[in-house]
Amino acid sequence: MSSAPPPRPAGPRGPQKKLESIDVPTSNATKYVPYVLVGAVLLGLLATILYAPAWAVPAAMALLTVAALGLGYAGFQDTHGLPPDDSFRKVVGGGTAAVVLGLVALVALTLYPPTPFGTVTLQRAGDSGTVRVDRDTPLLFLDTRGTFEPDVGPSVQAQYTLHLTREGTEEEVSGAFERSAGQSPVAGGNMAASATTEATAARHALTTLHGAGTYTITLDRLPDSLRPPLRASLRSALLAPWMVYGLLGLLALVVVVIDAGLSKRGIEPTYAASLLLPIAFTAYLSQHFSEGNVGQSLFTAFLIGLLVGGLGGEGLARVTRKALG
Repeated sequence: MSSAPPPRPAGPRGPQKKLESIDVPTSNATKYVPYVLVGAVLLGLLATILYAPAWAVPAAMALLTVAALGLGYAGFQDTHGLPPDDSFRKVVGGGTAAVVLGLVALVALTLYPPTPFGTVTLQRAGDSGTVRVDRDTPLLFLDTRGTFEPDVGPSVQAQYTLHLTREGTEEEVSGAFERSAGQSPVAGGNMAASATTEATAARHALTTLHGAGTYTITLDRLPDSLRPPLRASLRSALLAPWMVYGLLGLLALVVVVIDAGLSKRGIEPTYAASLLLPIAFTAYLSQHFSEGNVGQSLFTAFLIGLLVGGLGGEGLARVTRKALG
């Protein structure tokens, strides 16, 4: 025989306790994770450029692409002060996209130039070699590369001279390789460590010789501080310097006009400073980049971009804002 369940107590039920949800605040540190990841990627690319020469050019291409996108995004942030229905937002977005894409395209043409027509190896003054250019080219570059003797010391400059001829037309090219020693601070203390920079590759744009034909390259001078051989290569350029500067000038005009438009709408813009820096950087890099000194080429171009594009560009933008009211 089963027992019956106990009777429920009669009367009204007592007050029920209300369950409240507890919000656990998220850590503020999580919002910095994307920035830390981007910083780690950039540091990794810089380390690759400096310590892995075989991968220096692809790493430089990736680094400069990320930098162009980042500066474009930073400039576009000025539109946050515009009303949501202001059509000038689309103008800024389209102009920024055109500038960033133009810069990335010019950097790609600079870092990945056409394959050389040929290379000559010169052991001593008086040696010569020939390179056959099989198509008409409006512009030729002469790339040189050498090596310092091991006992030349921490600071030295070696000047060389090459003589080029084609069907009676001549041109002389002079250049210099340089090694310099300085002091760089060591992180975490006041001690200093010596730092040596070395540039043993250069690119020269020929001003007289161009077009198809057989080019004779003669080494006129090779200093004792350089270890033979000196290698010289002839390659073409897809764009002449005036074309590169003309395109960059057009992009700079777009930037300055957009910057002035933002200023007229009551915004204190940083647009010009953000995008004129990479424009000046690209202008210098396009004519002075060398595959043998990727890190040095990028560093020098960055200084030019910072001074000419960043500081000088901001001054130009301020003058333009006043001129346009």
